[in-house]
Amino acid sequence: MQIAHLRHGLVVVAALAGLPAFAAGSVFPGTLCTSEGATEKGLSGLMVNKVLGTGTTNFYCPIIHSKPLANLPGTLTISVNVKTASNVAAFDCWVRSVQLNNVNFDQVKLAFPTSNSGAYYSINGAQLSMPGQSTTTAPASVNMRCLVPNVIGGVEAGIVSYRIEQ
Repeated sequence: MQIAHLRHGLVVVAALAGLPAFAAGSVFPGTLCTSEGATEKGLSGLMVNKVLGTGTTNFYCPIIHSKPLANLPGTLTISVNVKTASNVAAFDCWVRSVQLNNVNFDQVKLAFPTSNSGAYYSINGAQLSMPGQSTTTAPASVNMRCLVPNVIGGVEAGIVSYRIEQ
């Protein structure tokens, strides 16, 4: 797993254009994610958390695949670009492989550095194994949940994009 610090959002735009940060796989904008709190769509696909105060808000992002999970490779490779906003609250994401009866096969945690400056970060190449996954095509069988820091001192956090290589 590789982590990169992106400055001023310029590299984020390059990553969305398909440069080395997001080389292959399906790229999804952060605007596909939903939240339990107030959000706003930003530039370059950024979904911004607008909840004020300390703490975090849950964001849920769909993992879309077009074939049965049993026909996919034994692992999925996940990369996520985010904008952080807090030295107080952690920005963490979990991608998990789960059966429809909620049996959890595997999960991977992506932990981003804390920063109160609105810095951009990318984690590339996290691996999620899927042994014994069923042949269902339901999107809920693989999902991503992130704890996105709330707005503190006017600095916002959010999900820029995420990539799944199947």
